[in-house]
Amino acid sequence: MEIVYQSDDCVVVNKLPGDSAEPLAAVQAGKGMADLPRMLLKTLAVGKDFRGKDFLPAAVHRLDVPVSGCTLFARTPEALVFLNAAFHGASEAALRGANASTVEKIYWAIVELPPPGKELSEAGEWRHRIKAGTGENKSVAYDEEGPGRKQGILRYRLVGAGSHYLFFEINLLTGRHHQIRAQLARMGLHIKGDLKYGAKRSERGGGIRLHGYSLAFPDPAAPNELIRVQALPPLRDPLWAAFEAAHKK
Repeated sequence: MEIVYQSDDCVVVNKLPGDSAEPLAAVQAGKGMADLPRMLLKTLAVGKDFRGKDFLPAAVHRLDVPVSGCTLFARTPEALVFLNAAFHGASEAALRGANASTVEKIYWAIVELPPPGKELSEAGEWRHRIKAGTGENKSVAYDEEGPGRKQGILRYRLVGAGSHYLFFEINLLTGRHHQIRAQLARMGLHIKGDLKYGAKRSERGGGIRLHGYSLAFPDPAAPNELIRVQALPPLRDPLWAAFEAAHKK
């Protein structure tokens, strides 16, 4: 468990694909999936909950189990309330078209090459209506409004391309369930290894090539100051190295 930032109020972990940001039931833990909240509880001093018991660190934004990267946990009930409000407020500001400068979530995605003839701009913004809970823990992105569909917004930049993959940097402005995965699938694009959303084949170990690269959020102890963290993919290989090299150009 790589800790990339910690304070008395919060901690950011560079999550491995396959680890859970949510507390696990015993049957899940028995399958070898790491339970990050309980691991943090054993490792770090935490605050107390309303019952006077140790506060179980709680994820403020929840990376999906197969996704890696910067995952923010609150260490006290007060920090959880503050950070949840900050992330919700940033999402609402994005929906209104305001500048949500207090929270920033940047992801890296390695995407299978689309079919020949599909054109993509080097940068852009995608807005879709996203419906969660459509079965098999999956979301679907639509172009039009409908019952249960909530607006999701992201901005992307195409930072490079290889013979088999495209490299995307994504600024996630809202926080819908499986938002990036669903929006890419709607555009006919599939994250490497993401069988649930149309990828051709799985990744060894069951992860997908989506990584939370950087995170910015207000400091619970000093609300007018921003904390910024970033972390490279924890499982390094030539494909992620190629992404990093393209990103530096």
